[in-house]
Amino acid sequence: QDDSRHGTGALKDAKGLLHEGAFDHDRRHGEAVWHLPRSVKFYGVWENDVRQPGGKFVFPSTDTYRGDWDETRHVRHGDGSCDYENGDRYEGEWRDDERSGAGVLTYGNGDRYEGGFAGNRRHGRGTCVFADGSSY
Repeated sequence: QDDSRHGTGALKDAKGLLHEGAFDHDRRHGEAVWHLPRSVKFYGVWENDVRQPGGKFVFPSTDTYRGDWDETRHVRHGDGSCDYENGDRYEGEWRDDERSGAGVLTYGNGDRYEGGFAGNRRHGRGTCVFADGSSY
């Protein structure tokens, strides 16, 4: 008799990360929630035990990130977008879980900055366009 996981269930791996979702013959396969360090949750799809592109990462603050993710360190890394709890939205490059490189930060009040970022801050050349249409 085959004792492999098949159907819906939960699995805690050797690193202590919890996977809740569908399994197919001991492989993560289908929709699931993956519980990561720092109370981050990933909602997405696996095929043959491999996380598929897409899905979303939700942080304890309710910030929601969609994009590239470093599977080893469990941090935002590469291209992605983040919708923040305060109404702001960032689209652009991430490095080591920080906004870094080219990006666009749209504030909840409608102001917008497009340009460089380093260490989560505006850095270098960029353009600010304010909600009233004026720019800097």
